Amino acid sequence: MNKKERRLAMATALQSAACDMIVVDDISGNVSAPGTKVFNKSLMAWGVGATEKAYVITKDANENVVKSARNIERVVQTDVTHLNVYDILNADKVVVEASALAHIQSFFGENGQAWE
Repeated sequence: MNKKERRLAMATALQSAACDMIVVDDISGNVSAPGTKVFNKSLMAWGVGATEKAYVITKDANENVVKSARNIERVVQTDVTHLNVYDILNADKVVVEASALAHIQSFFGENGQAWE
């Protein structure tokens, strides 16, 4: 699979997940210290159910968010440089930081860098 096909697959997966996408201003602001309980409560407040799979996308890999999310089996956390088509399609809800969404749109958007 060449680069353009991979990028088209990622753009298509993001577009299909748009209806299940939750945009959050700052994920790391809600998680000031690493803790699974706090992160789980934040997910519930954002609208992710207790049994729903979540894919959490941040602009940068904040250490507190990474440590908080890694012990929750139904949550996959990544930054914008390591997006995965399978994880996007497998998730029930995609939680995206606003700055990460702006970066994704500038890269995979209509006139984005992915299509140059």
